[in-house]
Amino acid sequence: MFSQVILLASKKGPNGSTPTLRPREVRTQAALATISDAAPLAVDISESSSARYPDAVETTAYFVAAEAMAEAGRRSASHATVGVREQDGRLVVTIEDDGAERISALGHLADRVGALGGRLELGPTSLRAEIPCA
Repeated sequence: MFSQVILLASKKGPNGSTPTLRPREVRTQAALATISDAAPLAVDISESSSARYPDAVETTAYFVAAEAMAEAGRRSASHATVGVREQDGRLVVTIEDDGAERISALGHLADRVGALGGRLELGPTSLRAEIPCA
């Protein structure tokens, strides 16, 4: 899973910026571990899929998880739980954190998921993306 992206830089850039990304072969567990290691908070991975999906699906799922972790850090979260599983022909990414309530809409993620025919649901401290696998 997440076959198109691998983290290449250190956890934080010189200005505290997010790490640089570039295409590369990575499996689900490794991609989630990369997100966890780079996140500004503690991350538990509650579930992950070992199946492979189309590149666009995997890449979108990766960016949803990575951006949700960065956004949780901006909301002063200290812990998050990430899950990735297939359900009814969709790759479902769930993230819950203990930060302050979300005030931004994360519209760019909704657009990215929607471009593949999926949907993004946001709660005050949770996120659920459903991305069609086909």
